[in-house]
Amino acid sequence: MGDASSSPTPLPLQGQYLFLHLSGNAAKEGCRTFSKASQMPPKPASGAGHHLLVHLPDRIATPTDFLGGNYYTRLVMRAPEAKLPQEVAPQGERTAMGWEVHPEGLYEILGRLHFCYRFPSYFVTENGAAYQDDLEPDGSVRDEKCIAYLRGHIIQVHKALSAGIPVRGYFVWSLLDNFEWAYGYGKRFGLVYVDHKTLKRIPKASAHWYTRVIATGTL
Repeated sequence: MGDASSSPTPLPLQGQYLFLHLSGNAAKEGCRTFSKASQMPPKPASGAGHHLLVHLPDRIATPTDFLGGNYYTRLVMRAPEAKLPQEVAPQGERTAMGWEVHPEGLYEILGRLHFCYRFPSYFVTENGAAYQDDLEPDGSVRDEKCIAYLRGHIIQVHKALSAGIPVRGYFVWSLLDNFEWAYGYGKRFGLVYVDHKTLKRIPKASAHWYTRVIATGTL
């Protein structure tokens, strides 16, 4: 996103985290706005809310041991003059969720976090993709697109490590096909296929591939 030329209007506390997604003057002003005690809700005289708000500034300022983040895709936005930002849909491969496959974004966000904010270390706490996984006649699940997705993103993690970014862990989402919120059981993120009628669990091709990656440390 481009720099904002004017200072944003202070938002309520619930909305101020949005400024952290901006760059340049908007991000700086957003951080200043977030730190202003005058923008905090009125402090309750007693009770749990009073305890939370009294100690909140000190707790926010406590140094972190690491920063964990989930990455699946990117959003591309454009800001026509005098109009609200609008999402742009890039051409290219998409997962069953309709998300663009863009591994480079993982390196970009790790790089920006590290070289701008210098957290001690980083964990990729979720990364994965849902595709249309079908059982083959031989009982296997050949999710080659998922393997390609994971390989592309692990390459970006290695690139981050090579650039001096202290990435300490990477977690695939997910081990099993899960209940995916509003999508129910229709989207399969798992390395292990789950038959929702019998609950039988079948390791997909991606599970065998990832096992080898972990064991050998190579792609």
